[in-house]
Amino acid sequence: EGLPTARAPSGPPAFPSTCARKGRATFVMGQSVDAISIEEVASHFRDVYHVDVDVLPSFPESVFEGVFDPVEKQVLVEAALRALVGHLGPIPTGTWLFAVTDLDLRIESRPDWGWAFAGRVGNASLISIERMREPVGEITPAQLHARIFKLIARQLGDVYCGLPRTGPDSSVLRREILSLDDLDAIDESDWRVKE
Repeated sequence: EGLPTARAPSGPPAFPSTCARKGRATFVMGQSVDAISIEEVASHFRDVYHVDVDVLPSFPESVFEGVFDPVEKQVLVEAALRALVGHLGPIPTGTWLFAVTDLDLRIESRPDWGWAFAGRVGNASLISIERMREPVGEITPAQLHARIFKLIARQLGDVYCGLPRTGPDSSVLRREILSLDDLDAIDESDWRVKE
C-alpha cells in the first residue's frame, strides 16, 4: 500500500491565456513554518508563472490568538484573515495576499467541514500546510513542496486569475479538494476548465 504517488507535472506549469493577471501577489508566512521558505515559494511563482511577487516579513502565530479554537485546535479562517490583515495593515488595491501557516484551519462558513487546506476572504487567502504533512514520517520534502505549490497555484488561479473551479480531477482548477488523494491527483501544469 504505502504513500500514494503524487502526480508529477506533465509539462512546465503556466497560467492559461485566460488568466486575467489581476495585479500583484504578496506572500507572507507564519514564523513557525519550517517546511519551506517564503523565498522558495516566491521564486517558484515568480520564475514559473511570471507573477509580480512581493514578500513580507513573517508574522507571529500569536496574531491568531483570539481566533484559535482551543477545543478543535484549529484557526478559524475568516477571523484569522481579518486578524492578519489588522496586523499587516490594509491590502492595497490590486494586491492579493497569500498567507501560509502550519496551523490547522477550519472555515467558519462551512461548519459541515471538519478542516480545510485553505480559505479566503476578499483578496486574502490563508493556506495551511498542517495536513499536507500526512502521513507523518512518510512524506518527503519534495512531496510536501509539490503539495504546497499546487494549493497556492489553485488559490492564485481562483483569486489572481479569476478562473472558475470547473476542471477535471487532474486540474489545478478542479471543483473541490477534500483529501490528500485529491491534492496529490492534481498535475500543476494542468489548468483545464470545463467548457
